[in-house]
Amino acid sequence: MNTLNKINKYLPHIKRGILFYLNQGMEVEVDTDLKSILRIEVVTDDICGDVCAVRNKNVQYAFENMVHKGQVCVFAYVDGQIAGHAACVLPDNKEGAFVVKNSAYIHYCYVDSRYRGHNIYPLMLHQIIKICKSKKGIQRFTIMTSRENIPSQLGLKKVGFTFWKNYCYIEWWRFIWKKVMV
Repeated sequence: MNTLNKINKYLPHIKRGILFYLNQGMEVEVDTDLKSILRIEVVTDDICGDVCAVRNKNVQYAFENMVHKGQVCVFAYVDGQIAGHAACVLPDNKEGAFVVKNSAYIHYCYVDSRYRGHNIYPLMLHQIIKICKSKKGIQRFTIMTSRENIPSQLGLKKVGFTFWKNYCYIEWWRFIWKKVMV
């Protein structure tokens, strides 16, 4: 790590993004051309290692931690190969800068570049929403994205999410100010 990167690591960073929300009954059905070979599964301890096929070992550890915390997590598989992942924090919990109170907070979404453009992201969101509604009785959902991530924003709109508000917080070392309430 060069000197500039070391210095930058210890400086405060301003994080900005956009929050979207989805209320009960607003989600839209989404289809894919991969329907016959796409499978979306709830993540359990025994399949956390599958994510290493498209991400690194740290992501496996993150999913093990999220599963242990009781988050609802899903993996998408195309023809048996992992294609993506998503997770959802349930109300009365925290995730980074986000204090989850009034909704479930969907985060940590990813689709491997080989499978983008097939509606896998909206389908994973749809599956998480379905699980949270049926098993947890949750009716309101939030999700964030960066301002420049237009494909993510388009995927959110496909499911029925709408713009809620912009957010901003400062991160310095492990200190986060001001927490974002969702």
